[in-house]
Amino acid sequence: MTSLPSSGPERAIFIAALRAYTSSCEAPELTPGCPFYRLHVDGAYCGEECMDLLAAHRGDGDAPEVRLSSEITLIQRPTRFRSEVRRPARAYDAREIQLLDSGRSPHVRRAGALLLDLQESLMWKPGVEDAQGGSGVEELLTALEGHGIQRSIIRAPQILDAAAMVIVTLVNLPALVRIERADAEAFDADLPVRWRVALGVEGRPRVLDDADARNLMFQNMLHDQFPKVKHWFRNLPDMDLRVLRSPSGVSELEKVLATPAPTSQFEDRDAWVFDRFAVTFPTAWRSSSLRSEWRYLHGDLPSPCPRPLMASRPVQIADVAAAVADRYVKGDPPQVPDTVSTKSLVSPAVSMLESGDVVGAAAIFDACRRVTPGDPDAHNNYGFCVMTTDPAAAIDALERGAKLGYPERAIFQVNKTLCLHWLGRTDDAIRTLLRVLAEGTRAPGTCFLWSPCHLPSDAKLRSLSDFNAYVAELAAMLASHVGDDDLRRRLAAAIPLR
Repeated sequence: MTSLPSSGPERAIFIAALRAYTSSCEAPELTPGCPFYRLHVDGAYCGEECMDLLAAHRGDGDAPEVRLSSEITLIQRPTRFRSEVRRPARAYDAREIQLLDSGRSPHVRRAGALLLDLQESLMWKPGVEDAQGGSGVEELLTALEGHGIQRSIIRAPQILDAAAMVIVTLVNLPALVRIERADAEAFDADLPVRWRVALGVEGRPRVLDDADARNLMFQNMLHDQFPKVKHWFRNLPDMDLRVLRSPSGVSELEKVLATPAPTSQFEDRDAWVFDRFAVTFPTAWRSSSLRSEWRYLHGDLPSPCPRPLMASRPVQIADVAAAVADRYVKGDPPQVPDTVSTKSLVSPAVSMLESGDVVGAAAIFDACRRVTPGDPDAHNNYGFCVMTTDPAAAIDALERGAKLGYPERAIFQVNKTLCLHWLGRTDDAIRTLLRVLAEGTRAPGTCFLWSPCHLPSDAKLRSLSDFNAYVAELAAMLASHVGDDDLRRRLAAAIPLR
Protein backbone atom coordinates (compact mmCIF):
# COMPACT_ATOMS: atom_id res chain seq x y z
CA MET A 1 0.00 0.00 0.00
CA THR A 2 1.27 3.51 -0.84
CA SER A 3 3.04 5.19 2.08
CA LEU A 4 1.57 8.43 3.46
CA PRO A 5 2.74 10.86 6.15
CA SER A 6 1.80 9.46 9.53
CA SER A 7 0.29 12.60 11.09
CA GLY A 8 -0.16 16.32 10.99
CA PRO A 9 -1.25 18.65 8.19
CA GLU A 10 1.03 16.78 5.76
CA ARG A 11 -1.17 13.71 6.13
CA ALA A 12 -4.40 15.71 6.21
CA ILE A 13 -3.71 17.35 2.84
CA PHE A 14 -3.18 13.98 1.17
CA ILE A 15 -6.38 12.57 2.68
CA ALA A 16 -8.40 15.68 1.76
CA ALA A 17 -7.11 15.58 -1.82
CA LEU A 18 -7.83 11.87 -2.15
CA ARG A 19 -11.33 12.36 -0.77
CA ALA A 20 -12.06 15.20 -3.17
CA TYR A 21 -10.63 13.23 -6.10
CA THR A 22 -12.75 10.20 -5.21
CA SER A 23 -15.95 12.20 -4.77
CA SER A 24 -15.57 14.00 -8.10
CA CYS A 25 -14.84 10.93 -10.23
CA GLU A 26 -17.82 8.73 -11.03
CA ALA A 27 -18.60 6.33 -13.85
CA PRO A 28 -19.05 6.80 -16.72
CA GLU A 29 -17.33 10.23 -16.53
CA LEU A 30 -14.03 8.93 -15.20
CA THR A 31 -10.86 11.00 -14.97
CA PRO A 32 -8.39 9.98 -17.73
CA GLY A 33 -5.50 11.37 -15.69
CA CYS A 34 -6.08 8.86 -12.87
CA PRO A 35 -3.33 6.22 -12.74
CA PHE A 36 -6.03 3.54 -12.34
CA TYR A 37 -7.98 4.65 -15.42
CA ARG A 38 -8.46 1.85 -17.95
CA LEU A 39 -9.92 1.64 -21.44
CA HIS A 40 -11.91 -1.27 -22.81
CA VAL A 41 -13.93 -1.90 -25.96
CA ASP A 42 -17.04 -1.33 -23.84
CA GLY A 43 -15.76 1.98 -22.49
CA ALA A 44 -13.66 3.42 -19.68
CA TYR A 45 -13.62 1.75 -16.29
CA CYS A 46 -11.61 1.41 -13.08
CA GLY A 47 -11.46 -0.79 -10.02
CA GLU A 48 -12.16 2.11 -7.66
CA GLU A 49 -8.73 1.65 -6.11
CA CYS A 50 -8.99 5.19 -4.72
CA MET A 51 -11.80 3.97 -2.44
CA ASP A 52 -9.54 1.19 -1.16
CA LEU A 53 -6.71 3.68 -0.53
CA LEU A 54 -9.03 6.04 1.32
CA ALA A 55 -10.43 3.21 3.44
CA ALA A 56 -6.96 1.89 4.26
CA HIS A 57 -5.48 5.25 5.26
CA ARG A 58 -8.40 6.94 6.95
CA GLY A 59 -8.08 7.25 10.72
CA ASP A 60 -10.59 8.49 13.26
CA GLY A 61 -9.38 12.04 12.89
CA ASP A 62 -8.88 12.10 9.13
CA ALA A 63 -12.39 13.10 8.08
CA PRO A 64 -13.41 16.76 8.52
CA GLU A 65 -15.59 17.31 11.58
CA VAL A 66 -18.49 19.71 11.98
CA ARG A 67 -19.61 20.24 15.60
CA LEU A 68 -23.37 20.70 15.62
CA SER A 69 -23.72 20.91 19.41
CA SER A 70 -21.86 19.94 22.55
CA GLU A 71 -23.08 16.36 22.08
CA ILE A 72 -23.35 15.92 18.31
CA THR A 73 -20.41 15.96 15.93
CA LEU A 74 -20.87 15.28 12.22
CA ILE A 75 -17.98 13.53 10.49
CA GLN A 76 -18.09 14.22 6.78
CA ARG A 77 -17.74 11.12 4.65
CA PRO A 78 -17.20 10.76 0.88
CA THR A 79 -20.14 12.03 -1.16
CA ARG A 80 -20.60 8.73 -2.96
CA PHE A 81 -20.61 4.98 -2.31
CA ARG A 82 -18.82 2.38 -4.34
CA SER A 83 -20.35 1.92 -7.77
CA GLU A 84 -22.70 -1.03 -7.80
CA VAL A 85 -22.03 -3.79 -10.29
CA ARG A 86 -25.10 -4.30 -12.44
CA ARG A 87 -27.26 -7.12 -11.09
CA PRO A 88 -26.79 -10.14 -13.39
CA ALA A 89 -29.76 -11.77 -15.09
CA ARG A 90 -29.08 -14.99 -13.17
CA ALA A 91 -28.74 -14.73 -9.40
CA TYR A 92 -25.53 -15.88 -7.73
CA ASP A 93 -25.85 -19.45 -6.42
CA ALA A 94 -22.82 -20.78 -4.54
CA ARG A 95 -23.96 -24.43 -4.50
CA GLU A 96 -24.73 -24.39 -8.20
CA ILE A 97 -21.24 -23.05 -8.89
CA GLN A 98 -19.78 -25.90 -6.83
CA LEU A 99 -21.80 -28.50 -8.73
CA LEU A 100 -20.90 -27.08 -12.14
CA ASP A 101 -17.19 -26.87 -11.24
CA SER A 102 -17.02 -30.29 -9.58
CA GLY A 103 -15.36 -32.04 -12.54
CA ARG A 104 -12.73 -29.37 -13.14
CA SER A 105 -9.18 -29.13 -11.87
CA PRO A 106 -8.82 -26.96 -8.75
CA HIS A 107 -6.79 -24.30 -10.55
CA VAL A 108 -9.70 -23.50 -12.90
CA ARG A 109 -12.54 -23.75 -10.37
CA ARG A 110 -14.24 -20.58 -9.22
CA ALA A 111 -13.64 -19.19 -5.75
CA GLY A 112 -17.08 -20.16 -4.41
CA ALA A 113 -16.60 -23.78 -5.48
CA LEU A 114 -13.12 -23.91 -3.96
CA LEU A 115 -14.31 -22.53 -0.62
CA LEU A 116 -17.13 -25.06 -0.35
CA ASP A 117 -14.74 -27.82 -1.43
CA LEU A 118 -12.30 -26.73 1.26
CA GLN A 119 -15.04 -26.81 3.89
CA GLU A 120 -16.04 -30.33 2.84
CA SER A 121 -12.44 -31.54 2.61
CA LEU A 122 -11.96 -30.61 6.26
CA MET A 123 -14.69 -32.97 7.35
CA TRP A 124 -13.61 -36.18 9.03
CA LYS A 125 -13.70 -39.13 6.62
CA PRO A 126 -15.11 -42.44 7.94
CA GLY A 127 -12.78 -45.41 7.83
CA VAL A 128 -9.62 -43.54 8.86
CA GLU A 129 -8.61 -42.02 12.16
CA ASP A 130 -7.61 -38.66 10.70
CA ALA A 131 -8.78 -37.14 7.43
CA GLN A 132 -6.42 -38.19 4.65
CA GLY A 133 -7.00 -34.97 2.78
CA GLY A 134 -3.82 -33.05 3.60
CA SER A 135 -2.55 -32.95 0.03
CA GLY A 136 -6.04 -32.19 -1.31
CA VAL A 137 -6.45 -29.33 1.16
CA GLU A 138 -3.07 -27.94 0.16
CA GLU A 139 -4.10 -28.04 -3.50
CA LEU A 140 -7.30 -26.15 -2.72
CA LEU A 141 -5.44 -23.51 -0.67
CA THR A 142 -2.99 -23.02 -3.55
CA ALA A 143 -5.88 -22.61 -5.99
CA LEU A 144 -7.54 -20.07 -3.68
CA GLU A 145 -4.27 -18.14 -3.52
CA GLY A 146 -4.48 -17.92 -7.29
CA HIS A 147 -7.75 -16.02 -6.84
CA GLY A 148 -6.14 -13.71 -4.29
CA ILE A 149 -7.63 -15.35 -1.18
CA GLN A 150 -5.18 -15.75 1.71
CA ARG A 151 -4.29 -19.17 3.13
CA SER A 152 -5.63 -18.12 6.53
CA ILE A 153 -9.09 -18.84 5.05
CA ILE A 154 -8.64 -22.38 6.39
CA ARG A 155 -9.37 -20.90 9.84
CA ALA A 156 -12.60 -19.18 8.81
CA PRO A 157 -15.18 -19.82 11.56
CA GLN A 158 -17.60 -21.40 9.07
CA ILE A 159 -14.99 -24.02 8.11
CA LEU A 160 -13.98 -24.85 11.69
CA ASP A 161 -17.65 -24.99 12.76
CA ALA A 162 -18.44 -27.53 10.03
CA ALA A 163 -15.43 -29.70 10.89
CA ALA A 164 -16.30 -29.68 14.61
CA MET A 165 -19.98 -30.43 13.99
CA VAL A 166 -19.08 -33.47 11.88
CA ILE A 167 -16.99 -34.91 14.71
CA VAL A 168 -19.69 -34.30 17.32
CA THR A 169 -22.38 -35.84 15.14
CA LEU A 170 -20.38 -38.95 14.35
CA VAL A 171 -19.27 -39.72 17.90
CA ASN A 172 -22.93 -39.70 18.95
CA LEU A 173 -24.16 -41.62 15.92
CA PRO A 174 -24.93 -44.92 17.72
CA ALA A 175 -27.22 -43.13 20.17
CA LEU A 176 -28.77 -41.08 17.38
CA VAL A 177 -29.96 -44.18 15.53
CA ARG A 178 -30.81 -46.12 18.72
CA ILE A 179 -28.45 -48.98 18.04
CA GLU A 180 -29.23 -51.91 20.25
CA ARG A 181 -27.93 -54.74 18.14
CA ALA A 182 -25.25 -57.35 18.28
CA ASP A 183 -23.43 -55.75 15.35
CA ALA A 184 -23.05 -52.36 17.06
CA GLU A 185 -19.28 -52.89 16.98
CA ALA A 186 -19.43 -52.72 13.18
CA PHE A 187 -20.15 -49.01 13.55
CA ASP A 188 -16.77 -48.40 15.13
CA ALA A 189 -15.03 -48.57 11.75
CA ASP A 190 -17.11 -45.57 10.68
CA LEU A 191 -16.55 -43.46 13.79
CA PRO A 192 -13.68 -41.18 14.91
CA VAL A 193 -12.48 -43.50 17.68
CA ARG A 194 -9.94 -41.14 19.27
CA TRP A 195 -12.56 -38.44 19.58
CA ARG A 196 -14.96 -40.86 21.25
CA VAL A 197 -12.28 -41.56 23.85
CA ALA A 198 -11.36 -37.90 24.32
CA LEU A 199 -14.99 -36.83 24.72
CA GLY A 200 -15.89 -39.76 26.95
CA VAL A 201 -18.39 -41.29 24.51
CA GLU A 202 -17.41 -44.95 24.82
CA GLY A 203 -18.92 -48.34 25.43
CA ARG A 204 -22.29 -49.72 24.43
CA PRO A 205 -24.56 -46.77 23.50
CA ARG A 206 -27.47 -46.04 25.78
CA VAL A 207 -30.82 -46.33 24.02
CA LEU A 208 -32.76 -43.06 24.09
CA ASP A 209 -36.35 -44.07 24.77
CA ASP A 210 -38.02 -40.67 25.06
CA ALA A 211 -37.85 -37.19 23.61
CA ASP A 212 -36.49 -35.65 26.82
CA ALA A 213 -33.49 -37.98 26.86
CA ARG A 214 -32.81 -37.27 23.19
CA ASN A 215 -33.07 -33.51 23.67
CA LEU A 216 -30.67 -33.73 26.63
CA MET A 217 -28.19 -35.57 24.43
CA PHE A 218 -28.39 -32.87 21.77
CA GLN A 219 -27.88 -30.15 24.37
CA ASN A 220 -24.71 -31.96 25.47
CA MET A 221 -23.54 -32.30 21.88
CA LEU A 222 -24.08 -28.65 21.00
CA HIS A 223 -23.13 -26.89 24.23
CA ASP A 224 -20.40 -29.13 25.66
CA GLN A 225 -18.80 -31.29 22.99
CA PHE A 226 -18.99 -28.87 20.04
CA PRO A 227 -17.15 -25.99 21.80
CA LYS A 228 -14.44 -28.42 22.95
CA VAL A 229 -13.81 -29.79 19.45
CA LYS A 230 -13.81 -26.32 17.89
CA HIS A 231 -11.38 -25.05 20.56
CA TRP A 232 -9.07 -27.96 19.74
CA PHE A 233 -9.10 -27.14 16.02
CA ARG A 234 -8.47 -23.43 16.66
CA ASN A 235 -5.32 -24.33 18.59
CA LEU A 236 -3.91 -26.71 15.98
CA PRO A 237 -0.94 -25.61 13.84
CA ASP A 238 -1.79 -25.23 10.15
CA MET A 239 -0.14 -28.52 9.19
CA ASP A 240 -2.16 -30.48 11.78
CA LEU A 241 -5.36 -28.64 10.92
CA ARG A 242 -5.11 -29.71 7.29
CA VAL A 243 -5.38 -33.36 8.37
CA LEU A 244 -7.74 -32.71 11.31
CA ARG A 245 -5.40 -34.29 13.83
CA SER A 246 -7.31 -35.85 16.73
CA PRO A 247 -6.24 -35.63 20.40
CA SER A 248 -4.34 -38.68 21.63
CA GLY A 249 -6.60 -38.90 24.66
CA VAL A 250 -8.49 -37.08 27.39
CA SER A 251 -5.35 -35.55 28.92
CA GLU A 252 -4.17 -33.91 25.71
CA LEU A 253 -7.63 -32.48 25.01
CA GLU A 254 -7.94 -31.13 28.56
CA LYS A 255 -4.51 -29.53 28.30
CA VAL A 256 -5.54 -27.70 25.12
CA LEU A 257 -8.89 -26.68 26.60
CA ALA A 258 -7.02 -25.01 29.45
CA THR A 259 -5.16 -22.87 26.90
CA PRO A 260 -6.92 -19.76 25.57
CA ALA A 261 -7.77 -20.05 21.88
CA PRO A 262 -5.48 -17.88 19.75
CA THR A 263 -7.06 -14.76 18.33
CA SER A 264 -6.63 -14.13 14.64
CA GLN A 265 -6.52 -10.61 13.28
CA PHE A 266 -7.88 -12.06 10.04
CA GLU A 267 -10.89 -13.95 11.47
CA ASP A 268 -13.51 -11.35 10.51
CA ARG A 269 -11.92 -10.87 7.09
CA ASP A 270 -11.82 -14.62 6.39
CA ALA A 271 -15.42 -15.05 7.59
CA TRP A 272 -16.44 -12.20 5.27
CA VAL A 273 -14.65 -13.74 2.26
CA PHE A 274 -16.21 -17.15 2.93
CA ASP A 275 -19.71 -15.70 3.27
CA ARG A 276 -19.35 -13.48 0.23
CA PHE A 277 -18.42 -16.28 -2.17
CA ALA A 278 -19.70 -19.49 -0.53
CA VAL A 279 -23.04 -18.41 1.00
CA THR A 280 -25.75 -17.45 -1.48
CA PHE A 281 -28.02 -15.20 0.57
CA PRO A 282 -26.73 -12.24 2.65
CA THR A 283 -29.43 -13.01 5.24
CA ALA A 284 -27.44 -16.18 6.04
CA TRP A 285 -24.12 -14.34 6.49
CA ARG A 286 -22.48 -13.83 9.86
CA SER A 287 -23.13 -10.43 11.44
CA SER A 288 -19.44 -9.52 11.18
CA SER A 289 -19.58 -10.21 7.42
CA LEU A 290 -22.62 -7.96 6.98
CA ARG A 291 -20.81 -5.17 8.86
CA SER A 292 -17.70 -5.62 6.71
CA GLU A 293 -19.69 -5.60 3.46
CA TRP A 294 -21.62 -2.50 4.57
CA ARG A 295 -18.40 -0.66 5.42
CA TYR A 296 -16.81 -1.83 2.16
CA LEU A 297 -19.72 -0.58 0.04
CA HIS A 298 -19.56 2.77 1.88
CA GLY A 299 -15.84 3.14 1.26
CA ASP A 300 -14.82 2.60 4.89
CA LEU A 301 -13.07 -0.76 4.35
CA PRO A 302 -10.67 -1.85 1.61
CA SER A 303 -11.35 -4.86 -0.56
CA PRO A 304 -10.31 -8.16 1.12
CA CYS A 305 -9.27 -9.65 -2.23
CA PRO A 306 -8.65 -8.46 -5.81
CA ARG A 307 -11.34 -6.28 -7.36
CA PRO A 308 -12.02 -8.67 -10.31
CA LEU A 309 -12.87 -11.38 -7.79
CA MET A 310 -15.12 -9.01 -5.82
CA ALA A 311 -16.91 -8.09 -9.06
CA SER A 312 -17.52 -11.77 -9.86
CA ARG A 313 -20.09 -11.85 -7.06
CA PRO A 314 -22.11 -8.62 -7.26
CA VAL A 315 -23.65 -7.56 -3.95
CA GLN A 316 -26.28 -4.85 -3.93
CA ILE A 317 -26.43 -2.27 -1.15
CA ALA A 318 -30.19 -2.83 -0.92
CA ASP A 319 -29.69 -6.55 -0.26
CA VAL A 320 -27.16 -5.87 2.49
CA ALA A 321 -29.43 -3.21 4.01
CA ALA A 322 -32.34 -5.68 4.07
CA ALA A 323 -30.16 -8.34 5.71
CA VAL A 324 -28.87 -5.85 8.30
CA ALA A 325 -32.42 -4.75 9.11
CA ASP A 326 -33.54 -8.38 9.42
CA ARG A 327 -30.62 -9.10 11.75
CA TYR A 328 -31.41 -6.01 13.83
CA VAL A 329 -34.98 -7.20 14.39
CA LYS A 330 -34.21 -10.88 14.94
CA GLY A 331 -30.87 -10.48 16.71
CA ASP A 332 -27.60 -12.32 16.10
CA PRO A 333 -27.85 -16.06 15.44
CA PRO A 334 -26.43 -18.32 18.18
CA GLN A 335 -22.69 -18.95 18.10
CA VAL A 336 -23.42 -22.63 18.68
CA PRO A 337 -25.26 -24.35 15.80
CA ASP A 338 -28.75 -25.62 16.54
CA THR A 339 -28.61 -28.62 14.26
CA VAL A 340 -26.54 -31.71 13.58
CA SER A 341 -24.60 -32.16 10.35
CA THR A 342 -26.71 -34.17 7.90
CA LYS A 343 -23.87 -34.28 5.38
CA SER A 344 -21.55 -35.95 7.89
CA LEU A 345 -23.99 -38.86 8.21
CA VAL A 346 -24.13 -39.73 4.52
CA SER A 347 -21.07 -41.97 4.46
CA PRO A 348 -22.09 -44.15 7.44
CA ALA A 349 -25.60 -44.44 5.98
CA VAL A 350 -24.21 -45.52 2.61
CA SER A 351 -22.15 -48.22 4.33
CA MET A 352 -25.30 -49.52 6.01
CA LEU A 353 -27.29 -49.49 2.75
CA GLU A 354 -24.50 -51.39 0.99
CA SER A 355 -24.64 -54.06 3.73
CA GLY A 356 -28.44 -54.31 3.38
CA ASP A 357 -29.30 -52.47 6.61
CA VAL A 358 -32.00 -50.18 5.19
CA VAL A 359 -33.69 -49.78 8.59
CA GLY A 360 -30.53 -48.54 10.27
CA ALA A 361 -29.67 -46.13 7.43
CA ALA A 362 -33.19 -44.70 7.39
CA ALA A 363 -33.12 -44.32 11.18
CA ILE A 364 -30.10 -42.00 10.89
CA PHE A 365 -31.97 -39.42 8.80
CA ASP A 366 -35.27 -40.03 10.56
CA ALA A 367 -33.54 -38.81 13.73
CA CYS A 368 -32.18 -35.77 11.86
CA ARG A 369 -35.53 -34.76 10.38
CA ARG A 370 -37.25 -35.09 13.75
CA VAL A 371 -34.66 -32.88 15.44
CA THR A 372 -34.36 -30.37 12.56
CA PRO A 373 -37.63 -30.59 10.59
CA GLY A 374 -36.58 -27.68 8.37
CA ASP A 375 -33.52 -29.47 6.95
CA PRO A 376 -34.23 -30.41 3.29
CA ASP A 377 -31.29 -32.84 3.14
CA ALA A 378 -32.60 -34.80 6.13
CA HIS A 379 -35.99 -35.36 4.49
CA ASN A 380 -34.49 -36.12 1.07
CA ASN A 381 -31.96 -38.59 2.46
CA TYR A 382 -34.58 -40.35 4.56
CA GLY A 383 -36.78 -40.70 1.48
CA PHE A 384 -33.88 -42.12 -0.52
CA CYS A 385 -33.14 -44.71 2.18
CA VAL A 386 -36.72 -46.05 2.25
CA MET A 387 -37.28 -46.08 -1.53
CA THR A 388 -36.81 -49.86 -1.81
CA THR A 389 -38.98 -50.71 1.23
CA ASP A 390 -41.72 -48.07 1.16
CA PRO A 391 -41.86 -46.11 -2.12
CA ALA A 392 -44.98 -44.19 -1.07
CA ALA A 393 -43.36 -42.92 2.14
CA ALA A 394 -40.24 -42.18 0.11
CA ILE A 395 -42.17 -39.89 -2.27
CA ASP A 396 -43.66 -37.99 0.68
CA ALA A 397 -40.21 -37.42 2.19
CA LEU A 398 -38.58 -36.56 -1.15
CA GLU A 399 -41.29 -34.00 -1.94
CA ARG A 400 -41.00 -32.53 1.55
CA GLY A 401 -37.27 -32.06 1.00
CA ALA A 402 -37.88 -30.45 -2.39
CA LYS A 403 -40.41 -27.98 -0.92
CA LEU A 404 -37.88 -27.03 1.76
CA GLY A 405 -35.27 -26.25 -0.90
CA TYR A 406 -33.30 -29.43 -1.65
CA PRO A 407 -30.95 -28.03 -4.32
CA GLU A 408 -30.45 -30.97 -6.70
CA ARG A 409 -33.85 -31.00 -8.38
CA ALA A 410 -32.85 -33.40 -11.17
CA ILE A 411 -31.83 -36.06 -8.63
CA PHE A 412 -35.08 -35.55 -6.72
CA GLN A 413 -37.06 -36.04 -9.93
CA VAL A 414 -35.34 -39.29 -10.99
CA ASN A 415 -35.75 -40.74 -7.49
CA LYS A 416 -39.45 -39.86 -7.62
CA THR A 417 -39.67 -41.38 -11.12
CA LEU A 418 -38.36 -44.71 -9.88
CA CYS A 419 -40.70 -44.72 -6.86
CA LEU A 420 -43.73 -44.05 -9.07
CA HIS A 421 -42.76 -46.94 -11.35
CA TRP A 422 -42.40 -49.29 -8.37
CA LEU A 423 -45.88 -48.24 -7.21
CA GLY A 424 -47.32 -49.27 -10.58
CA ARG A 425 -47.79 -45.66 -11.72
CA THR A 426 -45.55 -45.91 -14.77
CA ASP A 427 -47.46 -43.25 -16.76
CA ASP A 428 -46.85 -40.76 -13.91
CA ALA A 429 -43.23 -41.90 -13.79
CA ILE A 430 -42.78 -41.17 -17.50
CA ARG A 431 -44.36 -37.72 -17.13
CA THR A 432 -42.00 -36.98 -14.24
CA LEU A 433 -39.01 -38.12 -16.27
CA LEU A 434 -40.07 -35.96 -19.21
CA ARG A 435 -40.08 -32.98 -16.83
CA VAL A 436 -36.50 -33.83 -15.87
CA LEU A 437 -35.52 -33.79 -19.54
CA ALA A 438 -37.46 -30.58 -20.21
CA GLU A 439 -35.68 -28.80 -17.34
CA GLY A 440 -32.33 -30.07 -18.59
CA THR A 441 -30.18 -32.72 -16.95
CA ARG A 442 -26.70 -31.93 -15.79
CA ALA A 443 -23.90 -33.81 -14.11
CA PRO A 444 -24.04 -33.00 -10.38
CA GLY A 445 -20.78 -34.78 -9.60
CA THR A 446 -20.66 -38.14 -7.89
CA CYS A 447 -23.96 -39.18 -6.38
CA PHE A 448 -25.68 -42.32 -5.06
CA LEU A 449 -28.75 -43.65 -6.87
CA TRP A 450 -30.73 -46.89 -6.95
CA SER A 451 -30.30 -48.93 -10.13
CA PRO A 452 -33.23 -48.72 -12.58
CA CYS A 453 -35.28 -51.94 -12.35
CA HIS A 454 -38.89 -53.08 -12.27
CA LEU A 455 -38.94 -54.38 -8.67
CA PRO A 456 -37.57 -52.49 -5.65
CA SER A 457 -36.22 -55.77 -4.26
CA ASP A 458 -33.87 -55.97 -7.27
CA ALA A 459 -32.45 -52.44 -6.83
CA LYS A 460 -28.75 -52.05 -6.10
CA LEU A 461 -27.03 -48.96 -4.73
CA ARG A 462 -24.79 -47.26 -7.28
CA SER A 463 -22.18 -44.54 -7.04
CA LEU A 464 -22.40 -42.56 -10.28
CA SER A 465 -20.50 -39.74 -11.88
CA ASP A 466 -22.38 -39.72 -15.23
CA PHE A 467 -25.89 -38.58 -14.41
CA ASN A 468 -27.00 -38.42 -18.04
CA ALA A 469 -26.06 -42.07 -18.54
CA TYR A 470 -28.27 -42.99 -15.60
CA VAL A 471 -31.19 -40.98 -17.03
CA ALA A 472 -30.73 -42.74 -20.38
CA GLU A 473 -30.87 -46.16 -18.70
CA LEU A 474 -33.94 -45.19 -16.67
CA ALA A 475 -35.70 -43.85 -19.80
CA ALA A 476 -34.94 -47.01 -21.81
CA MET A 477 -36.32 -49.20 -19.00
CA LEU A 478 -39.59 -47.26 -18.78
CA ALA A 479 -40.07 -47.16 -22.58
CA SER A 480 -39.40 -50.89 -22.80
CA HIS A 481 -41.88 -51.56 -20.00
CA VAL A 482 -44.75 -49.84 -21.84
CA GLY A 483 -43.63 -51.20 -25.22
CA ASP A 484 -43.74 -47.82 -26.88
CA ASP A 485 -41.03 -47.49 -29.54
CA ASP A 486 -42.04 -43.90 -30.31
CA LEU A 487 -41.61 -42.99 -26.64
CA ARG A 488 -38.22 -44.69 -26.63
CA ARG A 489 -37.11 -42.55 -29.59
CA ARG A 490 -38.49 -39.37 -27.97
CA LEU A 491 -36.72 -40.06 -24.71
CA ALA A 492 -33.46 -40.94 -26.45
CA ALA A 493 -33.61 -37.71 -28.47
CA ALA A 494 -34.24 -35.61 -25.35
CA ILE A 495 -31.26 -36.92 -23.39
CA PRO A 496 -28.14 -34.74 -23.81
CA LEU A 497 -25.20 -36.30 -25.60
CA ARG A 498 -22.56 -37.65 -23.25
